[in-house]
Amino acid sequence: MVVLVNPTRTTADERQERMEVAGSPLEADQSLMQTFYANHDGLSGVELVVARFSQALLPVEAIITFEVYAEGQSTPLRSVSLQADTLEHNEHLRVSWEPIADSASNAYTLSISTPEDLSMGFWQTQTEAYAYGGIQQGDTILSGDLWFVTYYDYNWLDALSDAFTVTGRWLPYLAALLLVLFAPGWALTHLLGLNAHQSLYGRLYLIAALSMIFWPLLILWSGTLSLNAGGAVVWVLVALLVVWAILQRPRQRSLRLRFGTPELVMTVVMILIVLARLHDIRNVVLPLWVDSVHHSVITDIISHLGGVPTTYEPYMPVGNFHYHFGFHSLCAALTWFSDLPSEQAVLLMGQVMNIMAPLAAYYLAEQLTCSRWTGVLAAVVTGALSYLPAYLVTWGRYTELAGLVLLPAVLLLTRSALDRPRRLLPAALATASLCLVHYRVFVLYLLALPFLLLAKKNLGARAGRLLATGLTGALLILPWILRFALAVLPTAGTTYGSWSPVSGSNAFSTGLITSYWFGTLLWIALAAVVVAVLNRRWAMVGLGLWGGLWLLAANLRWIGLPDTWFLDNPAVMIALWLPVAVLDAWLGVYLLQWLYRVIPWRSSRTYAAATLTVVSLMLTCLGLWHHLDIINPVTVLAEPEDLQALEWAGENTPEDSLFLVNSMTWQGTIHAGSDAGWWLPLVAQRDTTLPCILYHQDDGSYRDAVNALANAVENAPSPDDPELLALLQEAGVTHVFVGTKAGPMQPAELDYSENYTAIYVSGPVRIYAFTPVSP
Repeated sequence: MVVLVNPTRTTADERQERMEVAGSPLEADQSLMQTFYANHDGLSGVELVVARFSQALLPVEAIITFEVYAEGQSTPLRSVSLQADTLEHNEHLRVSWEPIADSASNAYTLSISTPEDLSMGFWQTQTEAYAYGGIQQGDTILSGDLWFVTYYDYNWLDALSDAFTVTGRWLPYLAALLLVLFAPGWALTHLLGLNAHQSLYGRLYLIAALSMIFWPLLILWSGTLSLNAGGAVVWVLVALLVVWAILQRPRQRSLRLRFGTPELVMTVVMILIVLARLHDIRNVVLPLWVDSVHHSVITDIISHLGGVPTTYEPYMPVGNFHYHFGFHSLCAALTWFSDLPSEQAVLLMGQVMNIMAPLAAYYLAEQLTCSRWTGVLAAVVTGALSYLPAYLVTWGRYTELAGLVLLPAVLLLTRSALDRPRRLLPAALATASLCLVHYRVFVLYLLALPFLLLAKKNLGARAGRLLATGLTGALLILPWILRFALAVLPTAGTTYGSWSPVSGSNAFSTGLITSYWFGTLLWIALAAVVVAVLNRRWAMVGLGLWGGLWLLAANLRWIGLPDTWFLDNPAVMIALWLPVAVLDAWLGVYLLQWLYRVIPWRSSRTYAAATLTVVSLMLTCLGLWHHLDIINPVTVLAEPEDLQALEWAGENTPEDSLFLVNSMTWQGTIHAGSDAGWWLPLVAQRDTTLPCILYHQDDGSYRDAVNALANAVENAPSPDDPELLALLQEAGVTHVFVGTKAGPMQPAELDYSENYTAIYVSGPVRIYAFTPVSP
């Protein structure tokens, strides 16, 4: 088992990934040295980029020696020699050595030497790019740093230690999370009569789902009535709900929660998944990639307003707010019960959604199959074996994740309402809230309704109840519907243009469904549908057909209709984990039960439970280890150095400053930030030239002005281009922020320009005062 052998993997540690020039050729009497810092024990290698100045063959006997020295030591800890003639120009050279056990929190020097002059060096920067070291050749200290990535060996026990450490970082916010995700739902289970006999984890999920239903509706009606639901109000409201629920308990029949071997295994599985999901963000200082910025902006607006906003003020002069805000209402509630700023609340609540995803799969599987073991395996597939939804953290796709987490509850509450009219209100609340959490997931829910209607007889009565549920849900979000009808739809043409997808955005990416183990899981799910057809397990057949309808809805051209950006292939592919997990789990339990039926053992149930226990725990450990480094470094816009610079900007620049930030073309004509400067409005409360991507919802001159300036910066031949300087002056730019990831504005040019004065320098991060002097 994985926990017995304590496997090791090689993981990146320090990164300096800027390179501007090929360093000087190596000389026999001039060692090239780069100092660096190790964050972890087990330092085991470094990666460099080779620069060859001539294609002439090098002598076969030419050797390059790499030595690693501890700070202040003259004897190398490790030494590796390589033949120079085997190295190619621009090759990424990985030099590995025996791990240094106690390397954490120590400084080291990498020395590169050769016994003879070589027409070969390594790529580097010309300016300071690494805050914790520098470059030197012989006795000469050079400006800049080598391009390098250091590596360390990381084992299972190291990962557990880091997971417990990061758990301690978030533990102070546990009480706030419980108030947000369990207090309202617990009260609603009593109010709505949903506290029936059920499994422990099924009930925990339902309580959390009801809380997810509660907050968006509270925010909607608070905004509609011009009330602020935050501050003391939310504390009083939640306290009243909890007290009311406590008083109701003696009046209702006692609830018996089953706790057997499946629940025991599920407990262990969930503990490991919680540790893994928190471990994923152990080095994350700000939420990742593009979507996280506008999620944080919306959260911050709701947090201060205490209700659904009508505009994006004060972050940008864009009105007509119509973004789905269910996830943001949860994050805002978390800020009300804690001291977390909005961006950190988004990061934590996003990972909580990732932790709840296995519970959602458990609930759907258990309810469809009446098997708790199927639920356990579905949780294992979701939380450990599938890279989705865990990978969504690297994109910040938290709103769709929240919708998918809520989806099983909405489906099953709707199914219950079709059979029992007294369950109409819970189903209406759920459908209404799902529409506020994520529009695309709401469409996926609508695609399931034919299967719910046709599952049993009495089609007419069931259709009537479904209609009543929908109408009641519409009344619950009537202010939102009216906003769309009166304000959003009339301007949709100028805001969004065509309903057709942007060129290439609806491509069928095989990478999304074949990465890691997901392709195998998908094939197993397809096999499960075939087995279900052969055995007339119509619930599983319907689940498979439902997933097929998702793909059809994203590819309407298959039936002669035009595709639309509203529901595209990427959105569907990253949602397939939910039906896939349930189908895989059902097939696994079905095959095991079949096996023990054909084997003449008296205690087949006992053997089956033991097998499922061992298999579930082994697969959980293997899957979590396989997906341990789920964060894509490309999507990390902010490093610790960036966060320090952002905080410095908030303390040391005028409040009316306007920062030029690096950008990139994102989708179509939309531009996104390419480094941590994009976070200035949230972290430092300083305005930037580029707001979050929802600026494209403006239908007037503001959107055009943002795009024009971003295009000018991205396409300028030089930061000193007269036309660019004039545009920056006209826009009122006072400062420039360049983060670790940078973009079109680079220190290599800005450091030597008279138009930009560096007022903050830390490794690759710069803050410049914009002081134009060029004509």
